[in-house]
Amino acid sequence: MLAILRITFPFFALIAAGYVCVARRWLAGDAVRALNSFVLFVALPCMLFKFSAGLDPETLWRQPFLPIYGVVGIVLFAILLFLGRLRDIAWRDLSFVSLVSVFPNTGFIGVPLLVSMMGPRAATPAVAIVLFDMLVTSSLSVATSTLDGHGWSSARHALGGAFRGVLSNPMLWAILAGMSMAFMHWKPGPVWHEPIWMMADATTPVALFTTGGILARSRIENSPQHRNQPLFPFIVAKLCAHPLMMWAGAWAALRMGWRLEPWVQQSLVLMAALPSASNVSFLAERMGGNAAWVARVILWTTVGAFVTFTLWGWWVAPAA
Repeated sequence: MLAILRITFPFFALIAAGYVCVARRWLAGDAVRALNSFVLFVALPCMLFKFSAGLDPETLWRQPFLPIYGVVGIVLFAILLFLGRLRDIAWRDLSFVSLVSVFPNTGFIGVPLLVSMMGPRAATPAVAIVLFDMLVTSSLSVATSTLDGHGWSSARHALGGAFRGVLSNPMLWAILAGMSMAFMHWKPGPVWHEPIWMMADATTPVALFTTGGILARSRIENSPQHRNQPLFPFIVAKLCAHPLMMWAGAWAALRMGWRLEPWVQQSLVLMAALPSASNVSFLAERMGGNAAWVARVILWTTVGAFVTFTLWGWWVAPAA
């Protein structure tokens, strides 16, 4: 347990530092927005390019982790939608609060944390999962968010718009460029290798600090009337149900004869145990959903993950 805590504590300590700096007004909200833009459009694409350029193509072909991850996430997403509709929650709000319960913070936290815990090989499933959530999970949420008073024709139109939005995301092209280099076994030259790698190394501390700042800002900006929505079911879904279902999905795949190495199973559980992705609140705000509700789920899953992720890591560590 102590060995896992030594790895996870610095990550969550940086998030806490960002939260305190913004909550205490030592850092302005505009500065957080600027840092977030730097991470999203400059540093994070460099980090994803670095890790995807080092992917192991054999792992992608021989380890069926994406079907397991995708099925588990979509099933949990559908369950949350079904339960939310029983309570007459609008599709526009329910879609994004359900998305934030199945969309782990793989980019900001997951990739560097998993690599620190399990070595460079963990970057292969982590980066592939970033790509899956960008292309599939978030697009599905955008589509279902349009169902209020319309129908599936509107959802199909929204799905097309979501894909067009994904195509403008620099993270997508960074991953695809890196994967292309990995498949061709081509290493970048030192002339442009060094600045990209230097920028990639800046990603983790800035991204974690910015995550804390975003959480503090969202809490400051939330008005009391936005604090009546249920949080507990979605927090439990993200921190407990998602990794437990991922473990069950990997176990079922093994029972069916799928060849899944132990470290891949562990990576799937740990990625599902991550807190919610902070960018979902921006997506909800852009699409007219309840961004304040989503932000509160992100905040409390991030706080809770310090304990739950450490416990999940301790649980899977003996087999690592």
